Amino acid sequence: MRVLWVAFCFTLFIFLSGCGAGAKTNVQNNVSENQKNIQIAQNDGQPQANNSVNWVVFTDPVEQAFSLDVPDGWNVDGGVKRISEIDIRSGTTIQSPDQMTTIFYGDRNIPIFTVPNAILARGGYHAGMWYYAGPGVNLFIEPYMSGRAFAAKWGYYRISHLCSNAQITSSEDLNNASQAMNNIYAQYGIYTSIYSGEATFSCDLNGTPEYGYVYSATELVRNQTGELWDVKNFIGFVAPAQLTRETFDIIVHMAQSYRLNPQWVAAQNNMNAQYENIVTQSNNQISDMIFKGGQQRLQEYYNIGQKYDRVVVKNESNYYDPTTNTTYKGDNRYEYHYITNDNQIINTNHPLQINQNLHELQPQN
Repeated sequence: MRVLWVAFCFTLFIFLSGCGAGAKTNVQNNVSENQKNIQIAQNDGQPQANNSVNWVVFTDPVEQAFSLDVPDGWNVDGGVKRISEIDIRSGTTIQSPDQMTTIFYGDRNIPIFTVPNAILARGGYHAGMWYYAGPGVNLFIEPYMSGRAFAAKWGYYRISHLCSNAQITSSEDLNNASQAMNNIYAQYGIYTSIYSGEATFSCDLNGTPEYGYVYSATELVRNQTGELWDVKNFIGFVAPAQLTRETFDIIVHMAQSYRLNPQWVAAQNNMNAQYENIVTQSNNQISDMIFKGGQQRLQEYYNIGQKYDRVVVKNESNYYDPTTNTTYKGDNRYEYHYITNDNQIINTNHPLQINQNLHELQPQN
């Protein structure tokens, strides 16, 4: 999550994204049973994460601004990054002990953006350049991107730094999520335009097929002098195909558990009085959206994971007999596959003579 206040010639902004390099910690289990029970009660009625995960609380080590649950034993990298008094970013990245799964809850390298316009152009400022807009406010000039576009573009950037041969496989606007986010802010008198979207990716890590997911929500604010936009949420992961379901569960739980420190909130100038409530409701909406959307994708990921386990780990592939249209399992380490009339499978690297008692099996895609 990131917090940003810009109070000069534009409307007050409150952005929620960010993450990156911070104090690195290998979290140890320090959650009391009472804390766990409170967390369970808070999540009552919400999508629940995988109960097999042992959770611990990670607290921002820099300013104690926020806390959230992370899996016990995972490496955690995060904390507040205060660019200036009005640009405060924070976030968390976690990685599994085997380093095959990485989850990022924001990206602290994402700047504040301003849309190119004629006024900037007359001053010699164009897309791809920085513009100093006032004390503590440096804007990166970039055309506006919706949540879907940002998830695809910046998501590819993040995913490609975590694994090789990254490719985007899909992207989608999340109109219902956009409306829900806008409604949450409107409850507190903040009328804005938030556009949510997601993207999925494929890549590989150490020879293992990895699959990535990114959710993003961007906000565009217009006034008479120009347009500003920022990324309110940027959440995603890369994980082995067979662990996609568990990784979605972890993200859901992390979003539900995210809490701002009330004392930290009270110490910040110009903080909207309802900011804690906005953050909590927004995170609940995000977790619900990811949970529901994830269920629609999970069967596909689950099938991919099963196929990987069967084809690569167990060395099994499907082959069919064209004479009977029957499918059999064969050892894919061999080039040729045959079946006898008494259903005995023969796997070999040398061709055999076909006869009435021996049929060759064909690979089944």
